[in-house]
Amino acid sequence: MCNIKKYILIVIFIVLVFSIYSYAGIIITNLDNSSYYPIITLDSNNKIHISYIKNNPAPLRLKYVTNTSGDWEYITLDNGSNRYSSIVIDSNNKVHISFYNDTSIILKYATNVSGSWVFMTLDSIGNIVGEYSSIAIDSNNKVHISY
Repeated sequence: MCNIKKYILIVIFIVLVFSIYSYAGIIITNLDNSSYYPIITLDSNNKIHISYIKNNPAPLRLKYVTNTSGDWEYITLDNGSNRYSSIVIDSNNKVHISFYNDTSIILKYATNVSGSWVFMTLDSIGNIVGEYSSIAIDSNNKVHISY
């Protein structure tokens, strides 16, 4: 009976060690204080791209952070009152972000396909258009946005 308890304890220990080891690859990094609605994606080189809303100091600014150069690079994309971004990377590792501008109540889009950031208003007709958008890229690098 004592041997059975010993083997059960060994099995429990192995399970616990395996569980800890399985999750050892998770990296948690606090990139910015006072941030909301972070969305993360990876490019084809396994580099990280994050869009989020920065609240301090106000207004709610759209921020983008990446480690493509090896170090973390922070970029403020829009200083308006923004919320709810969505981010995707195309097959050329270019960034596409849809987001909601709270002040103008519009759906906006930002991309760096040309090598520099370009911004567009996609929808401004109606009441509260563009909240909670979702963005995707198809196999032809065409952008699709739902909201």
